[in-house]
Amino acid sequence: MLKVHILNHLDNKQMGQKKLAQIVGVSESTISRFLNDRDELKFETVLKLIKELFPDKEKEYMAEYAPTQKSMNARFCMEYCMIYRLWDITEGLVQNLYDSSNPTDREWAKIYDLELMRVKGELNKDELLHALKKYFPNTVEVQILHTFITAYIYYEMNKQNLTFELLDGLEQQINSIKSLFMRDCLNIRLGMLMNVVYLYQNEVDKAREYSMKVIEQDVIPHVKAIAYDNLGQSYLFEDYEKAKEHLDRAKLMYLQTGKEEYARTSERTLSFIESYWRIDREFTLELSEDPITQANYAYYLLQRGDLDGAKKLLNELKEDIFSEWDKPFYYYYKGLVEQDKLFFYHSVKGFKSVENAFHLQLPLQELEKLGEEKVLLEIFSYKGG
Repeated sequence: MLKVHILNHLDNKQMGQKKLAQIVGVSESTISRFLNDRDELKFETVLKLIKELFPDKEKEYMAEYAPTQKSMNARFCMEYCMIYRLWDITEGLVQNLYDSSNPTDREWAKIYDLELMRVKGELNKDELLHALKKYFPNTVEVQILHTFITAYIYYEMNKQNLTFELLDGLEQQINSIKSLFMRDCLNIRLGMLMNVVYLYQNEVDKAREYSMKVIEQDVIPHVKAIAYDNLGQSYLFEDYEKAKEHLDRAKLMYLQTGKEEYARTSERTLSFIESYWRIDREFTLELSEDPITQANYAYYLLQRGDLDGAKKLLNELKEDIFSEWDKPFYYYYKGLVEQDKLFFYHSVKGFKSVENAFHLQLPLQELEKLGEEKVLLEIFSYKGG
């Protein structure tokens, strides 16, 4: 089907095969053999061709092309399909490569099979970690993907330090890969993890550096939006205007790519930052049953001077309805309305439990205002304990 699209395009644009060959950087004979079903093009050449000729139909045409591929092209197609969340096509490619006589194909099939099970929730985290620990791939790309999947699981378990230990130094191994496409994809994976891990380690400059590495890559818009989202969060304590600029950009890109839930997450983050900076505005988030949004509203009321309204709302919210990640924020809000050190201590404990050294600064700032001993604040902020 892809070849039909190309031939129709050549006819419509009155473009010869020589010009097409020049566009994608191969010989005219290579293009001719491809269009006449005598040879296959490398995956990266096909991707470049589609991007050049059909920029508005890239995902559609790649979805047609991918299932027809074998061996190395099929391996790269799996990574492409994972990026674009074409799960069904990835599953078909996994099965095709499992059936291959080439052991390298089967290695790639195994790792993408495990990643599919992770993203689709077909195995729980402990089961996935057990499966990964029993799997010892030989191929460098698969070894790196093995590391990434393990890192994703640790990150989802709020084990930021273990995630960092896995990824630290991985960039050099990634840059040894010959395929530019795979190298770029793996570096984007690395950037997307390292920007948040560094942020939660309170290594803000490094977090921003990795966010910018993703933004500067040729990536799909919603991935770039996540990087802008993380970049905006990093300015919480420093610069409201920069935080807002990046979060607004993230929200717009999410909406343009149909990621409404992601856009709402950006809105929640910006609302929190606006309350932190005491920005005078209306509260625009929808007050659903989501407890963190309701707690966010209580924070808004508090910063508007409505102490009674904030206290009443927070008293209606019980700590056990919050996730382990959100619970420290709830305690932080409770500490603000009650001006009680005990709630800030619980907030500190919670942020340390999920290894979030960045937002840990919130209760530490308040404890300092309440006259807490400096040496205790230094102990509380220590990453190792």
